[in-house]
Amino acid sequence: MKDYQKQIEINETHFLSNRSLKRTIIIHGVLAAISYIAFFLIMRAFNLLHVTELRFVNYAILGFVSYHALSDIRKTARLNYFQDFGAAFMVGIVSFLLLAIFLYIYLMIDASFSEYVTSTAMGGGDASPTSPSEISIMLFFEGSAMSAVITLCVMQLFKRFLDKE
Repeated sequence: MKDYQKQIEINETHFLSNRSLKRTIIIHGVLAAISYIAFFLIMRAFNLLHVTELRFVNYAILGFVSYHALSDIRKTARLNYFQDFGAAFMVGIVSFLLLAIFLYIYLMIDASFSEYVTSTAMGGGDASPTSPSEISIMLFFEGSAMSAVITLCVMQLFKRFLDKE
């Protein structure tokens, strides 16, 4: 049985102004971004950057980090379903924003990888991104969309199994 006496209830007006909540979101978003970047650098070290399907490992990392972010938030705050969803979703947004910034800088440095991604992204057709900024923006939006999907999965895990304690 959960001990709600130690938890504070955060209503809708205080959700975005709660310092502890923001701190938890940012810390977990940064941790996820560091994990993505470390994985990217490992892929680079093993010459696996051309295997673009390995980017799906980032989504597994996000699921793991989002789960821990919600666990940490629930230790101190009592949120409703949509507030939990928003907090976990914001972890993904922060993490993929930082990854997009890193990728933009990396593509400016590594011209050969930039050319490879430009020629293969989105099928290499006329609609393909042509610059590091377009590639970074595309990565951010792809990550944001997947953040919503992963957050829904994590929320179902909490709703089905963990909230029945």
